[in-house]
Amino acid sequence: MKKIFVFLLLFCMPMMSLGLDDACTKPDEFTIDKRCYVTDDQKQQKPYNAVVGFLYQDGTKKLCTGTVVKKDVLNKKNKEEYFLYTAKHCSDLDLDNFSDNNLRIKLQDGREFNTELVKQGNYNLENAEGGFGDWVQYRVIIDADNSVIPYVKINDFFKKGTKNVEIIGYGRLKIMSDKEINDAKEQYANKIKIFSDIEKNEDGTIKRNENNGFMEDGGIKGTKVLMLFNSYFTRYFDSELKKSYCQYSSDGFTHGCQGWGGNSGGPIFDENGNIMGIVVTGNYAIGGKEHANITYGLKMGSFRNTTLKE
Repeated sequence: MKKIFVFLLLFCMPMMSLGLDDACTKPDEFTIDKRCYVTDDQKQQKPYNAVVGFLYQDGTKKLCTGTVVKKDVLNKKNKEEYFLYTAKHCSDLDLDNFSDNNLRIKLQDGREFNTELVKQGNYNLENAEGGFGDWVQYRVIIDADNSVIPYVKINDFFKKGTKNVEIIGYGRLKIMSDKEINDAKEQYANKIKIFSDIEKNEDGTIKRNENNGFMEDGGIKGTKVLMLFNSYFTRYFDSELKKSYCQYSSDGFTHGCQGWGGNSGGPIFDENGNIMGIVVTGNYAIGGKEHANITYGLKMGSFRNTTLKE
């Protein structure tokens, strides 16, 4: 997660369509990673059907998440339009340090749409400064044949306290069983020995400290962890849509929310399926108390005080 970031109304549905195990289907085996996969049936239901992924020009998918919102257009009486909301750091697909004027999105039903940039925050794509402005708004371009698409409404009246929420996104880390987490940590400990700059004890064993990625709570976290998993342990990644039941505070901090790189820009839904914010910040911990921890989300109400299209 570059920066990365529902109340449980019903019992989790079986993962019959995907055939993937998770905390909903086998809770006794998933006591650390508590996320669940979004089933094929759920993808066609609100609010999941309003969650989208982004496509490069060649049709491949970017690891980020967005949400389609339907809202009134100012100065246009009785006029509503569809808009895409996501993190600004997800909007620079051509890597020129500017938000792209157009993004192509893919809905859960397979339809694809172009979007055009409307507004953006003041997050600096070149130096990653200004995290409170890490958002963009695009207008979804629809035609007569596709005049109706899934959407959600905005809940920006959250002023104080903590709410039960559901975070949805394409976090790249697969939902890991306790055994997989232990195996991954052991594999990391063996592989990190190849680094010449790791700290060692006098007997040559690796020092277990944060500089080497080892946390006091038994997890692993840091740049070395991310680099090694991206290079050697991609078997622990997938591209499935996932959900995390957790809490969201009025100060923007999340509690117990889990995700990974790819969750960026994804929605924070209230118990009614309205979007309250977007995920912008998280870590790359595996195991321990901070496993796949999402830490912060920008509230929708804060997006008004931002810049217009550059």
